[in-house]
Amino acid sequence: MRLYDEGISVRKSVVTILREVLLNQPSHAQYTELCVSLLQKLSDVREEDTVKDIIRATFQCIWFTPPTESTIQSFSSIVEKNRGINVHYVVLLWSYDLYGAYASMKCI
Repeated sequence: MRLYDEGISVRKSVVTILREVLLNQPSHAQYTELCVSLLQKLSDVREEDTVKDIIRATFQCIWFTPPTESTIQSFSSIVEKNRGINVHYVVLLWSYDLYGAYASMKCI
């Protein structure tokens, strides 16, 4: 994935694209895996602050912005109910990754 490219502009572009996917397609098949990838990038001490700022803003929008009327109409109520479950699994999988156990687990 280009998330680990040497060029800062490439990484910014990838993070911005992933942000749009996560914000506009909450039922995406790899939603949780994308969240975990962004969290891993956020925890990288060598990463530029501008990239980290985009990632932080993404999670703030995903987890703390109330759904709009159009969002509620566009997506089924099941997707909105699963937002809290997604937060739990993303943090759980990310914490496993920090201790080296994630590689043996499948994403939920």
